[in-house]
Amino acid sequence: MRANYNHPTSIASGCLMSAAGAAIFLLLPLIVGTSISDRGLNTEQAGWLASSYFASYMLAGVSAYFWLHRAHWPTTSIASYILLSLGLAISGLSQNYSLMQAGLFVSGLGAGILFALGVSIISLSQKTDRNFGLVLVTQQLVAAGLYFSLPALVIAPWGYGGLCFALAVILGVLVVFQRWVPVADRQAQIDQQSPAHPSLHIWICLAGLMIYFAALSGVWAFVERMGDGALLSPSEIANALAISMIGGVAGGLLAAVTGSKFGRVMPILLATVIFYWVFFLLNGSLELSIFTLAVMLLSAAWNFVLAYQMGMIANNDQSKRSTVLMPAAQALGAMCGPALAGTLITGNNYQALLIFSAIALSIAVLPFVIGTNSAQAA
Repeated sequence: MRANYNHPTSIASGCLMSAAGAAIFLLLPLIVGTSISDRGLNTEQAGWLASSYFASYMLAGVSAYFWLHRAHWPTTSIASYILLSLGLAISGLSQNYSLMQAGLFVSGLGAGILFALGVSIISLSQKTDRNFGLVLVTQQLVAAGLYFSLPALVIAPWGYGGLCFALAVILGVLVVFQRWVPVADRQAQIDQQSPAHPSLHIWICLAGLMIYFAALSGVWAFVERMGDGALLSPSEIANALAISMIGGVAGGLLAAVTGSKFGRVMPILLATVIFYWVFFLLNGSLELSIFTLAVMLLSAAWNFVLAYQMGMIANNDQSKRSTVLMPAAQALGAMCGPALAGTLITGNNYQALLIFSAIALSIAVLPFVIGTNSAQAA
């Protein structure tokens, strides 16, 4: 009997695992900012701290390409939730910089497998554009709740350690939903092995996805510092970032509702233009209203376009194995982005970072636009 990947509980399990796997990335401004203000790290150290998490996240995604389709998915999800929470607890306990990195490295392994498993389930469902939109909505709702609650209730009294412990508990609790995780059936395993590998164009799209994440994650990792440099208060910054998650919900919902109704070229190009505008706003005078608008648009456009990018890769890959590599491509970009951003920032001057990100996005969009033109009906 084949697993029903279209059942609401299967889709819900994929959405929740993806949300757990994406939570650290979505909360990256808080993690980077708190590590600087509470643990005294400089921007370069904070960038490498984030990159240590995404290094293991990437390794988990790459390794999952070879074994995830043969694993027992419910058991795998339990082990991954444990790794995610354990690593966060280790990083929160540690005052030593190397141990902080090691903890996030362990956490990244669990998060990377969770995200890979979540998107694998969604990619095997029908209406992938809509369902990937639901994935993104779930991620943003979880992150929005954390942004609204953690700064005042946890970070203010307990700093970086409290933030990591709170995340370890909250994300670990999601393990109770592992009973919804479908078991990979043998026919799905056979389908994923024929043909054995994704096409050249899929690999190019994965490279484009990686560059996209490198460009945007560098900006996202330090956007809290941009607000701090503009003399916004911690509560103002936290509220703006929480509102940005609402923007992400709107972007994911828009993708879920419209699907491929207008093709994929127009949404991808529209989002890219919005990113350029966001970089222009962030490079100017950051009053609270402008900062809030910029981060909200950044999150909305990112989640809107990502649903189409992931849907396009999933729909045009006959091997059905590239979906496991999407988290790895995202993680490779997210690993490079903050580390590179930390070297491009001089004091409170972020212009070099924003220019780099704009150029990188211009390159990253090409394989998706070209591929979409050749596969409009996918």
